[in-house]
Amino acid sequence: MINRRSLLAAAASTSALVTLGACAKKSSPTAKGAAQASDSGASTASDGGGSAADEANLLDRVKVTSAFGEDPTVDFDAPLKFSNFHSTVVSKGDGPAIAEGDFIVTRSAYFDPESAEVLASQWKEGTFSPFKVDKQSVGQTATEFFTGLTSHSRFLMAGVAGTQKQKVLQVGDVVGVALKRAEGDAQKLPAEVPGFALGEDGAPNLTAKPNGTAPTKQVVAPAIKGHGPAAKKGDTLIMHYRGWDWATGEEFDSSWGRGTPFSFKLGDGQVIKGWDEGLEGATQGSQIALILPPASAYGEAGEGNQNPLAGKTLLFVADVLYVASPEA
Repeated sequence: MINRRSLLAAAASTSALVTLGACAKKSSPTAKGAAQASDSGASTASDGGGSAADEANLLDRVKVTSAFGEDPTVDFDAPLKFSNFHSTVVSKGDGPAIAEGDFIVTRSAYFDPESAEVLASQWKEGTFSPFKVDKQSVGQTATEFFTGLTSHSRFLMAGVAGTQKQKVLQVGDVVGVALKRAEGDAQKLPAEVPGFALGEDGAPNLTAKPNGTAPTKQVVAPAIKGHGPAAKKGDTLIMHYRGWDWATGEEFDSSWGRGTPFSFKLGDGQVIKGWDEGLEGATQGSQIALILPPASAYGEAGEGNQNPLAGKTLLFVADVLYVASPEA
């Protein structure tokens, strides 16, 4: 439904990156290049690797010379030879401990162990890598590493990334842990927003089919106003949402139904216009109702627009679970 940028385990890619403890693979057919990760915590590469003895305490040879929150710099004698996956905590954070099943936000820089050259840095890109900590999403190795680690920790990994089996050093920060559901102060919704009730997991359920003529202008209204930072263009948002066809009241998409939140960069054209415009200024923890006419959604139906949602007015209820700012 809503375009999703690929999560690539290849360190040379700069669109978005996941940990070295996993390899990317395609997921939901509704996504544009959405990715989950299979379990591949250990490298099987044999070229240029060291023996088990040579690799003992491998990461002790790498000095991370910058603090949490800063664009990482490293110091080591290149080339650094290894064949297996290695990971360690550089500095322990003061945030809450991560539980299996949490959706976390990380930010990483990647280095070539042969030359110490910087391959990619999400600080320079202004991007983040959000992912769910479970075996289905990032594999056994990464799940075990992140479970119990505290937010605001910095970690160091060495492994093989991507299908080209490129050896990489990764320095990453656990920026934060997303909320499970919206939390804040309840707000009165305008009359044109159909009634809905929340399930035990916070998912919205329509109490009645949308009634009357669909609004011709975009409607954005908070049902819950959160107390976190306000979203602005360039921020990465983590969301849970449900979407319905106004005319029929039928659901056409739900991140709650998939069991995994959705993330995107605000104002970057990764999502429909109504989301890019309507969610600017929304605070972390908020629940937002959006009624989007075709101009704010998938456009008018016609010969040049074959999207099944073209020409439809859409209703969304979306939770803003995390707002990650490149400036933070």
